[in-house]
Amino acid sequence: LCGDIHTIIGGLIFARNFFVALHRPEDDILDYVYYVDEFSAPPTPAPPGKGLVAEVLRSGEFLFASQETLEQMIQEEGVDAVDTPFVGWLGVPLKSGDRVLGLLAIFSSAA
Repeated sequence: LCGDIHTIIGGLIFARNFFVALHRPEDDILDYVYYVDEFSAPPTPAPPGKGLVAEVLRSGEFLFASQETLEQMIQEEGVDAVDTPFVGWLGVPLKSGDRVLGLLAIFSSAA
């Protein structure tokens, strides 16, 4: 299913780097159930940390970030930096009612 969603979105916009992550609130673990990245291997299941992914999970709102936006968030909010520089990053929460189950993210690498 995730691969099909990636293909559909990729037919509409540039979506070479794409992932779906589900949050397990009982142990606060983020599990990357689908992960395609030009330069990085899938992350192992771990707590969400303080990055862009965590911000989408916390807020329950979509987040579009440029590298400049990320730098500002690092300075002002203590958000974690990312391993691979990007041009644009879009994270969209996956919800059931008011509960955030995880997120879908698309990003374009600057490398």
